Amino acid sequence: MKISLKILSALLLCACFNKASASDTLRVMTYNIHHCNPPTKSKTGEIEVDAIASVINSRHPDLVALQEVDVNTKRSGSIDQAAQLAAKTGMQVYFAKAIDHDGGEYGVAILSKFPLTGTETIHLPETANPASEDRVVALAGITLRSGKKLIFACTHMDVSNAAVRDEQAGEINKIAAAKSHSFPACRRS
Repeated sequence: MKISLKILSALLLCACFNKASASDTLRVMTYNIHHCNPPTKSKTGEIEVDAIASVINSRHPDLVALQEVDVNTKRSGSIDQAAQLAAKTGMQVYFAKAIDHDGGEYGVAILSKFPLTGTETIHLPETANPASEDRVVALAGITLRSGKKLIFACTHMDVSNAAVRDEQAGEINKIAAAKSHSFPACRRS
């Protein structure tokens, strides 16, 4: 199974649009923030939450899928990057921990201009290589201005092992199918 990681990194599980209107138009962004240490920085380890927030704000997204987010890790100065980015962008946030790391947590996050409901973290399988880093999918329910609902998801798939990636993609497909069946507004007639 071939997979585009960029497409799967920000997965829109269930966009429930029968007749889309202007109020249903969304700007969606995915951003691997590399624990707020942009690779272009000359100083390794320099944390730039303001620079990351500036990039997000310059794009005016409605929804953002963030990968490689630190919360209270020593390497990032024991700050909650998810909460800081939410405050600096004026967005709601949901952080999903994948692993414990360096005295804190490391994972993915969702930023949203809309209130987040029914948030959930689902751990992805790695039976093809149990030594692989744990991965998760963050899910959040969102109600658009028009009243239509969707489930937005964010993940950061394993890039080092194709078998694990295929296994995780299969699980994401199962999650999408299950969520679309249990989310009344998403059922197709």
